[in-house]
Amino acid sequence: MPAEKRFITAEDLYNFELITGLEISPDGKQVVYAQQRVDPKTQKKFANLWLVSTEGGEPRQFTYGDQSDGTPRWSPDGKQIAFISNRDNDKQPQIYLIPVAGGEARPLTDLQGQFASFAWSPDGDRLVLQFRKKDAEALEREQDEQKKELGIVARHYKRINYKLDGAGFFPEERWHIWVVDVPSGESSQQFSVEEHDKGADTP
Repeated sequence: MPAEKRFITAEDLYNFELITGLEISPDGKQVVYAQQRVDPKTQKKFANLWLVSTEGGEPRQFTYGDQSDGTPRWSPDGKQIAFISNRDNDKQPQIYLIPVAGGEARPLTDLQGQFASFAWSPDGDRLVLQFRKKDAEALEREQDEQKKELGIVARHYKRINYKLDGAGFFPEERWHIWVVDVPSGESSQQFSVEEHDKGADTP
């Protein structure tokens, strides 16, 4: 006898896990992706990396823990995966590297700001990324308890595009192209935006 049908409920939504950022390995044999879940008790979203063969079969979980691992990118030789994670700081994600053969993930970057897309150089020695530094005022406010308690008391904008629904007020800093040296972790901004530039505030 078939099971009795019922309407979907809000609690059923916790059973859905979203797949994002999938990418095929350089040799075409595996796919890496991020699988996101929601904790019913805390309402927090977490994501871990998974691997699955392109020939089919059961996926296997590659990273573990209550953090957000995402945007996985294979190194050109297929030996490492770079990804963005907030595993060491819930409020400030960084780019991490993890060996595919096994081992712990290590932080590659130590930057204050917001990451967008990134890619490996063909030789695997560098990463190029879209990154927006955190405003100097915001950093100062975080380090001063009195200013941190007061919060933002005034805003001064010099351009027309200063706010977006769903994103809120834009920071003073713009998106720029950065390059990160993989062996050393050293990073540098490649281009600057002039004051008169009216470029977009989203990557």
